[in-house]
Amino acid sequence: MSEKGPIFIGGTGRSGTTLLQQILEKHPEIFCIPFESRFIIDTPGIIDLVHHLSDGWTSANGDMVIRRFSRLMLIDLKRRWTFPYRGFSLSKFLGEPFYSQSVRAFIGELAPITYKGRTALRRGYLPQQIFHAPKRLRTEIIAICAAFIDSLFSQKMKKEGKIVWAEKTPHNILHIGFLTEMFPSARFINVYRDPRDIVASLLTKPWAPNDVRSATDWLISVYEGCDEQRREFPDVPIFNLKLEALVEKPEAELDRLVDFLKLGSPFDLSSLNLTKSNTGRWITDIEPSDQDVLQERLSNYIEQYGYSDKSTGENSENTVG
Repeated sequence: MSEKGPIFIGGTGRSGTTLLQQILEKHPEIFCIPFESRFIIDTPGIIDLVHHLSDGWTSANGDMVIRRFSRLMLIDLKRRWTFPYRGFSLSKFLGEPFYSQSVRAFIGELAPITYKGRTALRRGYLPQQIFHAPKRLRTEIIAICAAFIDSLFSQKMKKEGKIVWAEKTPHNILHIGFLTEMFPSARFINVYRDPRDIVASLLTKPWAPNDVRSATDWLISVYEGCDEQRREFPDVPIFNLKLEALVEKPEAELDRLVDFLKLGSPFDLSSLNLTKSNTGRWITDIEPSDQDVLQERLSNYIEQYGYSDKSTGENSENTVG
């Protein structure tokens, strides 16, 4: 394992997590994955392996989840423009042949027996490779998966002379319990911004709803998931970073972050560009009638996150309630 517990960056999405990732990757102690690796908390990734190889185990489930994971890791994430994670190649970033060898060894550990055959969950009539994965205790599969993830990231981390790795997938914040189960010393950074600006940004993205009411409901569902995780795991260390405060006073906010992460040196702000933060975009990008919808439907979260002034979205607080 890395010398320090890993850092997981999260938020609602469109809240500033990419900006923070770009800042963290420049720190001399932090090895930051420069894109959303996603294979940990997304289907058909690690989170599915843990469930279907322990509590949700059947022989057919085990075969299916490993087959899907194998395709994700050895096909989809090895090609820069392969659905569903277009835009990067995880294997190229971490280095071949290390990446492929590590993934194959991990799959072999999960499914020590393979054979040719057919199962009820496979299409086609010709025999195919079947993965036989024995049922394991959840603690056992969690340990195996955590070691695999850490080995993938730590190899390049050490080559670059860093001492801790950080991974940014916005909805990490919805899986605090699961990620802490794998990495008990993990630390979380929750990046938040004015909820109304988040909706304005969501409306521009093809993967999000394209009308104000639906985008607002989408956002509320994420907030509810975040609140549930905080209630269930109150002792997990979470740093709440306000995007607007980072833009206005980057040195002060990053000094706070250095203290939270127990880093030995400050962040280098010389090349920091915060001009594309789009603070207050909801005022100009959303029609006045829809602004009233935002105010009404997001009122609880506007207050909870401290954005009570309709005209500016400013507040004097720096933490999430």
